[in-house]
Amino acid sequence: MIIIVGGGKVGRKLASLLIKENHEVVIIEKNEGVAEELSKELNAAIIHGDATSERILLEAGIKEADSIIITTGSDETNLLISLKAKKLGAKRIIARVSKPENYSCFRDYGIEAVDVTTNIVLSLHELTRLLNGDILLSLANGKGYIVKIIINENSNAVGRRIGELDYGKNIICIERNEELINVNEDTFLMPYDVVIAYVRSEELKNIFNELS
Repeated sequence: MIIIVGGGKVGRKLASLLIKENHEVVIIEKNEGVAEELSKELNAAIIHGDATSERILLEAGIKEADSIIITTGSDETNLLISLKAKKLGAKRIIARVSKPENYSCFRDYGIEAVDVTTNIVLSLHELTRLLNGDILLSLANGKGYIVKIIINENSNAVGRRIGELDYGKNIICIERNEELINVNEDTFLMPYDVVIAYVRSEELKNIFNELS
């Protein structure tokens, strides 16, 4: 189960994406009118309340949730909610951060920070990949990632040489049949290969589209 704090543009789109991927979603929304709209639009549990309240976080199921994603437009509010969630034992905390200078503050507390100000669609794609465990490591404040991609048997990349692929140069190594394989441009990709690659944030969606 995933808790989303904030039912605005970012929270609403993120909830829709996660619901489509069959995640159980709970949304905490402070504005009563917005909460009512969300309850009609989304197949999610909607809680009308202030997420800075520990009572509301507990009501949402913070102790049982796999993740909480905090999407309000205020870095200060997001940090406060993150710290409350951490105090209550949240397993994983992901927070929207609008000001780059605040990244280190969040990360000092072990909170995963995501910038959704430049391109909301790409940023939400990053969030869903992060939740699914496909992003192994964030680099340079989210400007790049080390990712894990499993080659689907129907992928267009199957049977092709790495050198033929647009993002072949990004591939670091492959895990195949529990063995680690160093790659070069003549390495062929096989179904169910686990590809480890580096990618810039703006290319994240494209590399998954090409390889998975």
